[in-house]
Amino acid sequence: MALSDILQKITADYTEQAQKITETAVSNAEAFVRQVKQDERQKNELRWEKALERKRHQIKKATSKSGLRQRQKVLAAKKRLISEALTQARTQCAQLPRADNERFLRAELAQIAENQGEIVAATGRRAETEKVVQSLKKPFQVTEGDFDGGFIFRSGEVEINVTFERLFSDLRRQYETEIANILFG
Repeated sequence: MALSDILQKITADYTEQAQKITETAVSNAEAFVRQVKQDERQKNELRWEKALERKRHQIKKATSKSGLRQRQKVLAAKKRLISEALTQARTQCAQLPRADNERFLRAELAQIAENQGEIVAATGRRAETEKVVQSLKKPFQVTEGDFDGGFIFRSGEVEINVTFERLFSDLRRQYETEIANILFG
């Protein structure tokens, strides 16, 4: 067997093995991200259940009074409680440990198909964001904004807001009735 044949065989074997390793790594990474998201949802559900129980108790006291004026006060209290619960959840998310924040950024930034643009990182999270951007080999400029968590992507006239404030605002609109029914139903 000639040296060139041997080299071709080694190259072919190496290429096949590299492809298998890459596929396995991608599959493992996707499974890991799914697991992290599921774990975070479960943790949030437990937090919600505890907060909901405390809030239910408070609401039972508040709703025992009758009259239109009292009902209006109760409604205002309910809205405030929902806002406080969402604010607490957002605050907890903003304090994610570095590794969890990097996983969140990696999952979200990987979905951006643009090849140029700016990432505005959360306050105090610029270095983590730059690290993730570099690991994804995205040619984005990273700056720091004045918000709690997540990021904003800008490219020309396109702006994608993935800040925790925006995400929780969207969640509030989407689930406010359901949350109110759970808390006060």
